[in-house]
Amino acid sequence: QIYDAHEYFTEVPEVTERPMTKFIWKSVEKLTVPRIRYCITVCKSLANLFEKEYKRKFKVLRNVPFKKDIKKIDSTKKIILYQGALNEGRGLEEIIEVMYDLEDVESRG
Repeated sequence: QIYDAHEYFTEVPEVTERPMTKFIWKSVEKLTVPRIRYCITVCKSLANLFEKEYKRKFKVLRNVPFKKDIKKIDSTKKIILYQGALNEGRGLEEIIEVMYDLEDVESRG
């Protein structure tokens, strides 16, 4: 059994804004996490948070790509690339708002 916490799921806006949903997921977490053999998460700060809450050790398993050479883009402008889900609270709206004020940045959409 492995508990793989990619984020602090019970505290994301999609959950916290729905009290019954948060209650259900937090209850499931409280019942299952203490019984699971291996617990992993993506960073030390989350590991610390979960260790404090559940009184058990969480290993950190970083989810980052290996460094490799890529083909250089023939452009003098900087390119902003967002890769991920369009979840609330991750700052994507703010990034979009300010990117148009940046100099030498190419935007596509």
